[in-house]
Amino acid sequence: MEKVTIPDLTRVEKNKGYVDYDLRIHKALGNLFSTTDNARFFLKYYNQDNAVYRCNFLAEWLQNNSTRNHLDNLLQALPITYPWPIDPFDSYGRPLKEEEIKTQVRRVKKYLLLPETFEYMTQTPGTAQAVKDLKAFAKTTRKRLEEYKRSVEQFKTDPQFKDNNSADYSWANNCLEHMELFLGFLCGISQVRDELRYYRSLCVPYEYEFKGKRIPSCKPIFLDPKERRGRIINAYNPAYFSFNQKTRTRSKKQILRLNVPNDINWGPNSRNNFVIGSNDMGKSVYVDTVGLNIHLAMAGLFCFADYAELSLPRRIIPCFDLGSTLDSGHFVTGGKKVRRMLDEVCESDIVLLDEVAGGTEPEAEQKIAIGITDALIDHNITFFCATHYRQAWESHAREEGVRTLRVADYDDKKRKYKVWQGIARSGYGMRKAEKLGIDPKSVQKRLDKKLKKRN
Repeated sequence: MEKVTIPDLTRVEKNKGYVDYDLRIHKALGNLFSTTDNARFFLKYYNQDNAVYRCNFLAEWLQNNSTRNHLDNLLQALPITYPWPIDPFDSYGRPLKEEEIKTQVRRVKKYLLLPETFEYMTQTPGTAQAVKDLKAFAKTTRKRLEEYKRSVEQFKTDPQFKDNNSADYSWANNCLEHMELFLGFLCGISQVRDELRYYRSLCVPYEYEFKGKRIPSCKPIFLDPKERRGRIINAYNPAYFSFNQKTRTRSKKQILRLNVPNDINWGPNSRNNFVIGSNDMGKSVYVDTVGLNIHLAMAGLFCFADYAELSLPRRIIPCFDLGSTLDSGHFVTGGKKVRRMLDEVCESDIVLLDEVAGGTEPEAEQKIAIGITDALIDHNITFFCATHYRQAWESHAREEGVRTLRVADYDDKKRKYKVWQGIARSGYGMRKAEKLGIDPKSVQKRLDKKLKKRN
């Protein structure tokens, strides 16, 4: 029988631009999409046409009830594994449990029903190009199954076929023996289910609920890449999960918290974005949220936001300090990422910076941080930079495209973790030190009290 050409529902093309690997963003994606093969989807090459193709197919599954029900039914009807003979014994020669044999027999029955399944597939509702490709494939395959249908019709009249609790593996193996002429064809068909299951797993994070409500998400609108601008309203980062303290296993449905939603904007008037303000008030989370949502759009997925329109960059380049390792400390780890960025960056990229020079002496750290952002501004590179250094943006404050974003001050409880345009107040470090009891006055007082008691 003629070979089946499986529709590529992922539409990945090489050398068209990609999302750079970074542990922090990749970990967030791993938490959210843990049921998928992240390396297969998130670290591949893609262009805007690919992203639109996948995003439209995902939208059909998420937003169209009739499409979702239809595709879910197809997942149940299509065979899971290749049609291999049933062995009633395991690899150690022990008899299999009856329920395991029943499961394998039911899988064989799915192969007998393939002509009807593909007839059902030709009726898939939806307007996305991936749905049209799936229907066209099903229609062609249905015609090729005519000979196969005549060959297996006799087995569908057997009482064993209608018995859902049957464990008659000899009858099933007889069916499989009859299918041998079509084995290559049937093995190819089983790949369709893998493609559909892959998309179904990508839908799962968008079905999570937080406090009884689904996490806000939206289908991004793609602008001309040459415009180099974007607007994401009320962007979330839902990559916070609770853990079982005894087993340390992730509970995918229990979300510990969502970050406070914030707007993300970049374009001609906001090409270089400095995020400034207090520690532990949301600077790093904001930069993570920027990377995560743009990354999702590039991958052809939904953004976690109320609204998103953006020009897809060629690449996101995160320069995050990942902490000390056995081979290098904070500064060396961050420095290597910056050096790689400088070697590969171009105007159509978006760079994410988060205190990349941290870990060296303060004076050198400041000079290095300012030098990096100065160079990116001079060459019109879009970036989001979380920093403490006022000098990094002060000399560019009147330049077009340079924008400062502030987080709430340390004692601003009403707007905690919010980010908005403006300049942060200074002095938060000392106020926080006073709160912790490690400012100079508190340190002296605490030690005086403690040591005098001992004396």
